[in-house]
Amino acid sequence: MCSTLDTVLALHRLANTVVRYNDYLVDYRSDYKGIVLETSTPLDNYRERETKRLYCDANWEAIRTALAEKIATRYTRYTGSSLETEDQLDQAAEALESVVNTTLEELVPRTKPLLYAKR
Repeated sequence: MCSTLDTVLALHRLANTVVRYNDYLVDYRSDYKGIVLETSTPLDNYRERETKRLYCDANWEAIRTALAEKIATRYTRYTGSSLETEDQLDQAAEALESVVNTTLEELVPRTKPLLYAKR
């Protein structure tokens, strides 16, 4: 006696976009089979997950030098004047955060993606 039960759990938004589903063709000699699910939803917003940064391998002296140069040349309007309002302080903080983030993006290496990591 053999029986099967196909169960697919999905949100209503996803359920309305299902084009087809079927059993996965490869038999792994297991108690269950995988299901192939095809939807009409475009994957335009999908992007690969970024790997972690290797801060321990970063050249911190080069980062300090690059930050000093960028702050001295591009963001001098906040260093010479006093910050009198909250808006001026917010703008200066955002500018500093932006330059630090872009510098770290450029100079801190990322880990290599693992071959067998979850996707």
